[in-house]
Amino acid sequence: MTPAALRIEVAHIVRTERSDSLEVGSMKTGIIKVYGDASKPEEFTQRILNMITLRERAVRAMQTGPGYPPSPAGGTQ
Repeated sequence: MTPAALRIEVAHIVRTERSDSLEVGSMKTGIIKVYGDASKPEEFTQRILNMITLRERAVRAMQTGPGYPPSPAGGTQ
């Protein structure tokens, strides 16, 4: 491709949904930052709970090694 045929497009997208955020935790327990829409508290609460679950899984994986979670057959993944 010649330089004259080269076309570069740059798009800057600003997302306005989920513009609210909440940090949960401490330096000792680990901090998570959750983005959501404060005008929809049920959805935001579910996002927080999902992130807490993911953080717990990550901590467990760090403690137990690369075989976490165990496969149904009992081996490593």
